[in-house]
Amino acid sequence: MKILREELHRSILELERYPIQSRFTALIRHCGKSLALEEGRRLHRILARDGADQEPFMGNLLVQMYGQCRDLAQCKQAFEKIRKRNLYSWNIMVAAYAQNGHLDRAARLFGLIPETNLVLWNAMISGYAQNKSIDIAKNLFEKMPERDVASWNSMISAFALHGQCSNAVALLLEMDLEGIHCNRITLLSILDAVDRIHLKFLHAEICSRGLDTEVVMGTALIKTYGRMESPDLARSAFDRILERNIVSWNTLVEACCSDEILRRIPLWDLVSWTLALTAYARDGNLLDAIRIFMGMPERSSVTWNAMLAGCVQHGALGEADCLFEVMPARNVVTWTTMIFGGDHRRSLSLFRGMDLEGLQPTRITFLSLIDGFGSPQALDASRIVHKCATYEGLDLDHEVLSSLIKMYARCESLVDAKLLFQNEMNRSSLVYNSMLSALSGGGEEALVFLREMDLEGVKVEKSSLINTLESCKSIAQGKILHSSIPSELLRSDTALGTSVLYMYGRHGDVITARTIFEELHERTLVAWTALISTYAQNGRGNTALALFRLAGLDGILPDTVTFAKILVACSHAGLVTHGCQFFSSFMGDYNLVPSLDHYNCLIDLLCRNGRLFDAQEVAANMPFEPNLVSWVTLLGGCSIHSDPEGAFGAAQRANGVDSRSTAPYSLLSNLVKSLK
Repeated sequence: MKILREELHRSILELERYPIQSRFTALIRHCGKSLALEEGRRLHRILARDGADQEPFMGNLLVQMYGQCRDLAQCKQAFEKIRKRNLYSWNIMVAAYAQNGHLDRAARLFGLIPETNLVLWNAMISGYAQNKSIDIAKNLFEKMPERDVASWNSMISAFALHGQCSNAVALLLEMDLEGIHCNRITLLSILDAVDRIHLKFLHAEICSRGLDTEVVMGTALIKTYGRMESPDLARSAFDRILERNIVSWNTLVEACCSDEILRRIPLWDLVSWTLALTAYARDGNLLDAIRIFMGMPERSSVTWNAMLAGCVQHGALGEADCLFEVMPARNVVTWTTMIFGGDHRRSLSLFRGMDLEGLQPTRITFLSLIDGFGSPQALDASRIVHKCATYEGLDLDHEVLSSLIKMYARCESLVDAKLLFQNEMNRSSLVYNSMLSALSGGGEEALVFLREMDLEGVKVEKSSLINTLESCKSIAQGKILHSSIPSELLRSDTALGTSVLYMYGRHGDVITARTIFEELHERTLVAWTALISTYAQNGRGNTALALFRLAGLDGILPDTVTFAKILVACSHAGLVTHGCQFFSSFMGDYNLVPSLDHYNCLIDLLCRNGRLFDAQEVAANMPFEPNLVSWVTLLGGCSIHSDPEGAFGAAQRANGVDSRSTAPYSLLSNLVKSLK
């Protein structure tokens, strides 16, 4: 960039001596694209000597350049100096306002234009879409006297950009019905944001036009399937490309890295090495990541940071510390990555080290730092972080502010969280929802705040609503929340519907939970597991098992969470044989690996039903060291079935794991009393 600026400076000096109009054209365009505002102003001053900036062609170029450099005051002055403005002059000025977020000014200017054209309409739609005014953009689109492919592309891109995939696909179909054929730009814009539901249709549309064999479209498909975590489909899309380039190979590596793919890459560049390293590190294959890292012919700061991030994200903090110490150069990303990986003491120490090195923390640094503070013991340190954020002026950033509110809630200081919220005058939806999440453990207080949000016209985010549902202390509170959710939204949004289902299950209302499940448009594994859990927790073990089998007939494959719920159901219903059979099928039929929690569920199942010897055998022979839960569960079983010898042995083992726990002493005391 420095070299380009120096070349630009030399060219301007030459023009000051020998002004050649054709050279001005290229240099002004270059200033706009590279955001070289000061150099653009110098060119403008040279042109203004003989009034060349007042001619339409050169004046339009200057307006465009100032718009690209976001200097709207100069942009407006350049526009007003043009003697005979043509349609392009108006187009460029409206686009400058719209693209820089000044939609009111763009709309006023749009209304003054003697004769509008498609370019102007499209610029307005793009401007509103980029500034999240999607409804206004749609309204403008519908009012257009005529539309071209660019108009449709602008609106479809707007929907895709804001995650309204259904609307984007519907508009694509409408476009086809009107006899306007979508082009590559249309399809690429939807691919960037398409969801899993609509991807199959979109891929078929691309294939029907024969575009899937082209390198740009094929690479976009690989990227999309990578985002969907569908490596086989990404590989299939790659195989369809006729002429592959380094970008398509790199995109495949990012989507589904494997040794076999790496061996096939015909030409490696630094991006290839970095993507391979990042892919292995992201998936937790740190040994493979280190192998790639050590084999690299050269390493950039991006490569070092990628390796560091892999270690931090997967808990290999010792390895991360070693890398950090030997890095040839550390930047803000390096320090932010290290800060993200630790507890609050480690994170704060690294933050201070970053300050000592004279590096300016970014909002991402603060968000990473705040994330590490989550216990009452960290409250004093949390207040220090808050002061640092205020000093940097980042407490005005609503994402940082929201994170600070949540931080205080995790530190169990609602007083600080409320004060922070009350002192913010310009509260956004994000800030309101963070405060609602902070209050979610407070039951009635959260419901009062929810009503306040409704009166203020603030939209409640789904995640905040789910948090509040999970913390409902009574079914009455849950019913109030349930009544605030539109019925159709509850049926169509599986995550939200499942949260309501869980809430009723926790409070024993099995009938309402079952009704909500039956009304869901899409019954996912999580929804089935929630329903199975509801019946298991409420002593309806046989029904829970029947539902498990029904889920299998519905094509739902269980996961480790589902199996835990099934073992609990068998335990509560006394179905020992069924429970043991399910535990065996866990590994044999479903190829899942049981965790310590599953073994503890099996111990509980056997203990509840008097099979203490078998429970002791499981504890002694399972591929994990028994934890406190294991021994307390065994101790509880021995207490219920009056086995003092087994109880004393389990109590000693429990004490060896955690001497501070009072549970073993309570259970042992109850057993002794019962034997007297």
